[in-house]
Amino acid sequence: KLAARTKFWLRIFYGAAWLAFLGAIITAGAGFFAYVGLLAVGVHFLWQIRWLDIDLPHVCLMIFKSNRDLGLLFLAGLLAGLWL
Repeated sequence: KLAARTKFWLRIFYGAAWLAFLGAIITAGAGFFAYVGLLAVGVHFLWQIRWLDIDLPHVCLMIFKSNRDLGLLFLAGLLAGLWL
């Protein structure tokens, strides 16, 4: 039953994840670049929601694999925010 409302639920789950990432940045006391990375993560989430078509398996796989890039964006921003 999720299929018809996939994008709705992705917005909910991605929003929760984004808030959790924000909490991690605040807790870590990271600086400016961590927030730049978080902005990039948010843009990536929006890109995923925009292009998702659950009827096209190759698109779903591409978006799923892009989560690696999302993790790298967050990690790079967090480390830069802590070290620079």
